[in-house]
Amino acid sequence: MESARALHAEEIGYVQHIDMAAIDEVAAAQGGRVFVLVLPGSFVDPSREVARVAGITDADRLATITRSFTVADQRSFDQDPRFGFCVLAEIGSRALSPGVNDPGTAIDVIGSGVRLFAEWLAEEPSQQPLSADGVAVRFPNVWVPRLETADLLDDFFGPIVRDGAALVEIQIKLQKAFATIRVLGGAPLKVALQRHAARLRLCTGTPIGH
Repeated sequence: MESARALHAEEIGYVQHIDMAAIDEVAAAQGGRVFVLVLPGSFVDPSREVARVAGITDADRLATITRSFTVADQRSFDQDPRFGFCVLAEIGSRALSPGVNDPGTAIDVIGSGVRLFAEWLAEEPSQQPLSADGVAVRFPNVWVPRLETADLLDDFFGPIVRDGAALVEIQIKLQKAFATIRVLGGAPLKVALQRHAARLRLCTGTPIGH
């Protein structure tokens, strides 16, 4: 990928949508490959690379790839799961503010987050052709960074742990949420969940080893 040609964002803002079908069509027509470097929700500007391309030199086709990245002033729910978890966490965080003082809503938000993580982790692969490692492939000429579940955990639990650690009922709900997601996600999420549990203990003033 180091020898591939870099394409940069044309505007300043958040990537709202990436037209993978259009990018794959261009790549297939040219026998090339496109390596997408940003995901929806990323903040970009003209200095930031959004993709690298190999085997494609036609200026019009390169422009088509660049235009396949929709950039706007705000994030969008369409292709940006992290934004959804951020908004949900913000609802819980605001409910815990001194001016609102509504831990019940925050507890409901945590429950909603756990249900969403359960759906996220249980989603079955689509009936698409599979690559060698068993991953469904829709656009074989496009490579995209993996969306890590650990990042979703950070987006969701970070604000609620910060603002709710002083309330016993929130502590209990969070620990139960960590335990449920640990069972659903298995070993790959163990480190991320331990990190959030440790941060919760720090925020409550409880020694980490206890």
